[in-house]
Amino acid sequence: MQLILDAIYNFFATAHWVDITAVITGIIYVILAARNHIACWPFGIVSSALAMYAVFYFYDLYIETFLQGF
Repeated sequence: MQLILDAIYNFFATAHWVDITAVITGIIYVILAARNHIACWPFGIVSSALAMYAVFYFYDLYIETFLQGF
């Protein structure tokens, strides 16, 4: 359990705000989608868009950007 908490802490301590926002909106999307709530769609779109931005500009994974958009 401590290993998982350390990994989460390290992610939030070292990640860019775009990555953190993408993760948080992705988690909200999954929770709302599991409840069949229509508000899940904006969170999913924001999460995917931020992940595309981060993958393209920060990590230079150009093909992954198109995969995330798909």
